[in-house]
Amino acid sequence: MGGEVIDGRNIRVHYANSG
Repeated sequence: MGGEVIDGRNIRVHYANSG
């Protein structure tokens, strides 16, 4: 499932094809 996760450095990373 894709989703929007915020990295520890306050950076938004888009994950595709990831749990």
